[in-house]
Amino acid sequence: KDSLENYKKTVSSLGKSNPETSGRFHTDWLNMMFPRLMLAHTLLKDDGVIFISIDDNEVHNLRKMCDEIFGENNFINLVTVKTKIAGVSGSYLGKSLQNNSEYLLIYCKNIEHFNIQNIPTKKQELYSFIKNMEDEGRSWKYTSVIKELDEGEYIKSIQAGNGDEIKVFKHNNFIILPLNKIAKDEFGGDLKKAYYFYKGKIFRTTNAQSSIRTRVIEETKDLDFEVISIEYVPTKGKSAGQLKKMYFKDRKCNLITFLSDVCFEENNIIYKKENKGNIWDDINYNNLNNEAGLVFPNGQKPISLIKSIIDMFNFEKDDIILDFFSGSATTAHAVMQLNAEDGGNRKYIMVQLPELCGEKTEAYKNGYKNICEIGKERIRRAGAKIKEEMENTENLDIGFRVFKLDSTNFNRWDIPLFDDVDINEYINITKEIIDDRTEIDAMFEILIKNGFPLTEKIYSLDIGGYKFYHITEDFLVLVSFEENIPIEVIERAIEYLPAKLILTMSAFEDTSAMVTAKHIINKDYSIIFEILGENDINEN
Repeated sequence: KDSLENYKKTVSSLGKSNPETSGRFHTDWLNMMFPRLMLAHTLLKDDGVIFISIDDNEVHNLRKMCDEIFGENNFINLVTVKTKIAGVSGSYLGKSLQNNSEYLLIYCKNIEHFNIQNIPTKKQELYSFIKNMEDEGRSWKYTSVIKELDEGEYIKSIQAGNGDEIKVFKHNNFIILPLNKIAKDEFGGDLKKAYYFYKGKIFRTTNAQSSIRTRVIEETKDLDFEVISIEYVPTKGKSAGQLKKMYFKDRKCNLITFLSDVCFEENNIIYKKENKGNIWDDINYNNLNNEAGLVFPNGQKPISLIKSIIDMFNFEKDDIILDFFSGSATTAHAVMQLNAEDGGNRKYIMVQLPELCGEKTEAYKNGYKNICEIGKERIRRAGAKIKEEMENTENLDIGFRVFKLDSTNFNRWDIPLFDDVDINEYINITKEIIDDRTEIDAMFEILIKNGFPLTEKIYSLDIGGYKFYHITEDFLVLVSFEENIPIEVIERAIEYLPAKLILTMSAFEDTSAMVTAKHIINKDYSIIFEILGENDINEN
């Protein structure tokens, strides 16, 4: 927890509160970030990963700090993200070059459990990509076509290193021709037309080393073939649980890889997918307000950037993505978008201090007093837009809950930390919930204290004219804040067989009624009975 005033003072690099000439300029920023990153490290799962967006002012200090918190061996990459087109504006008063980039610092929790499933790629029109390679003197390998290929004759089964079955097929009837010859014979020498027509049959061969290929070479050395294929079901990786087919050519068992594995078609145009590496220059930073559907003062990130980050780790599609500088909630938008695209069930947690919008900003003029209000409105609009524009989104969850960090909702627990507190004032409390709080506020506090996620459902229930709440449909926890509840009503509540029954001290008319309730529950039922505030007062 940090006050908004202290936060603004600490992070401000422009105001008088922390000028760059101050000897504590970098120290203040590090002191703000260090506890947040320590907490982030604690929250990460063993196979978790953190991306930190940073400009060049503190990237060197951030790297040292993350080495200390996450460990140097858990450093993954420093990605350079191109944010502007060079030449749009001049240098800074002629004293420096224009800054066209930001950085993504990537660390994992534990390198032993870390794995990237989807390598980030960028696209370029296929033939343009090929011409660029030729101009650079690089060799383009996808130059052969399998015009015809039979289904294959089953030869034998072999075992993978983990014991899984690999079926081997021999192909006797096939036609393989150079792409140049096909272009000349069928398309008048137009190589581009040949690429588009035979896009699914164009291939190259590679001697890439793998345990599967090594196994195939060992087990087929006595066979006479030119083309074989194998079928197996991987237990790990991107294709886990799915039947996978691979083709091998000639006696060296060179792996056949198809052009379609590295390309995709979009609006009748074939694009080559290229590994982006650690320089991401294909992210569009223009017209970001159109993405959000409303104006955000500064610092907004493109949806495509956040989607690229999340999609790198796409194993079960049910990850929790936490953004603790959430701003306009781009991350929430990206999570919902990805879920709509691939049927995932990812969840997001957005954390943001309610920084005020300047009175002269468009956001303020449109009625958004602080950044959190902008984020909430963006999530609402983004969810509605995704449901309206995309297909098969009937079951897409676009709901969210908003919470504010605060003190307890219960008077008995809201005791100042001073030695001269008169504890009798708290022993004699008759009103359980603080005046400006609701029973639902209190229920969420009980939710947390009993280990339930904040997304858990809360239901209301009437028992004998008294209001009760229960957590989950299975009545795992049954709660009431009512006063002077008759014993017969408590007995009826017990019949729902909750795992835990929670009442307040004011639920009982006197000590005798409390003892009677305890006796009934302890005698006949295996229910945990908690009286809010009872133990706290005794301990005090």
